[in-house]
Amino acid sequence: MPRLYRIYEDLIDPKLCDQIEMVIFGFQFPWNFHANTNYSTGETQPDDVPQFTHGFYRDDQIASQVMGIPMEIIKPFGLELKDLYRAKANMVGWEKSPKTHPPHTDDDFDHYVILYYVNDSDGDTELYIPGEEIVRITPKKGRTLVFDGKLKHASASPVETRYRAAININVKAHVPRAQVGLD
Repeated sequence: MPRLYRIYEDLIDPKLCDQIEMVIFGFQFPWNFHANTNYSTGETQPDDVPQFTHGFYRDDQIASQVMGIPMEIIKPFGLELKDLYRAKANMVGWEKSPKTHPPHTDDDFDHYVILYYVNDSDGDTELYIPGEEIVRITPKKGRTLVFDGKLKHASASPVETRYRAAININVKAHVPRAQVGLD
């Protein structure tokens, strides 16, 4: 069976991780409010929470002045802009009790997900691997999670830390599995 996910530690230089964190949490970084993590409605759904997002890239259009951030994250994989469907940053705030967001896939077509954790946080990512236990990955600054986009996954709100931020990059399926480490 092919590998469905892989965790990379220290793939990105620690100094670059510090710079990414400084930009993402800087006062000039523009965040957009969304009432949900997975619904398009303007009201927060009972099984979800509000989040802030920043779109870097979508529909073959650069949407951010700091597009260099996701480009640095995909560089170790030998990927280029033409290999991306979407790149965005997500941030959720702390909750009083543990809250896992609705499981989902980012898109209905074949793709890979590269998820880069901006800061140390609780609020695990859950991967729902068919026929297996749920895999939980704890956000750690600089950690990169790559997985097959067909896998349902869910983020969770932090309880111990004030916020959780990750950069979510969707990569086109024409990229060989081995290139993203899913061989």
